Amino acid sequence: MTNIRLLLIGCCLFLLSACGKKTVNIVVPPEASIRMNFGVQQLQETLEKEGYRVLLSGIEDTLTEADRIIFLNQACDSTLRKEGFLITTEGNRTMVRGNDGNGVIYACRELIDHINEKKNLDFPAFCQDAPEMVLRGACIGLQKTTYLPGHGVYEYPYTPENFPWFYDKQAWIRYLDMLVENRMNSLYLWNGHPFASLVRLEEYPFALEVDEETFKKNEEIFSFLTEEADKRVFSSFKCSIIFFYPNHLPIITGLKLRIVIDRLLRLSVIIHVNRSQLLLRNIRTWVCLSVLGRLWILMKMTWNGLHKPLFPE
Repeated sequence: MTNIRLLLIGCCLFLLSACGKKTVNIVVPPEASIRMNFGVQQLQETLEKEGYRVLLSGIEDTLTEADRIIFLNQACDSTLRKEGFLITTEGNRTMVRGNDGNGVIYACRELIDHINEKKNLDFPAFCQDAPEMVLRGACIGLQKTTYLPGHGVYEYPYTPENFPWFYDKQAWIRYLDMLVENRMNSLYLWNGHPFASLVRLEEYPFALEVDEETFKKNEEIFSFLTEEADKRVFSSFKCSIIFFYPNHLPIITGLKLRIVIDRLLRLSVIIHVNRSQLLLRNIRTWVCLSVLGRLWILMKMTWNGLHKPLFPE
């Protein structure tokens, strides 16, 4: 009997506390983009963490009475700059308009910052803002300060042994969210030669320098990163590299190439990652460098004589 009485008292207290919560109604259009939905998710989580009761409604739904109603809208507006937003508040209604998906996310972040700092829903009557810089991002080095055994300059294969943190999905989620909080919109992975860890060529199977299991892990983590980045404000993330001829690739003579050809040709290639596909912007660079490298080797062999070692010990 005592247990039942305690249970009833607990239920009553719960209902009273629930009734005492302020209600926030977030109105989302039916054609909401993936980035708008991400902004809504972050705003909802912040409100619930602060003890508010959150309702999600569509424009066509009958709105219930709430302490605060937030209308979200994404529309191209000539008065707003790229990634810009406008927030207006009148009474208990707050109108949020973003010039694009990024603008909506930044507007939601503005409301989130207000909630965290002011601990109330008294949003400003007027707030308009947009980033000044086009590209804002962080550069993460996928290199080490020393050479790896059996490898030369710039050769740092993507493996769990070399970069264990690279495969931590939860850590990436926290890091990407931190970038959004700081209004960044790009991510750069800096490394010397990523192709041998990320790209498999049927004609040149020896070009892949990681085992099959690691290659699948690399495909999985890059697909995960591009998907999570696209939810946020990142249209793409980039791997900035210096192109050179890696030591592990055999050459036409069967000898090991020890002189880095990037001393002759230093080229910058950018891999643009869009969703789960790797798009090589300048594929001709690979072909040209390969041809030039082989021509240089043939010229060197001709100059030294075919019977003399190309690379004496």
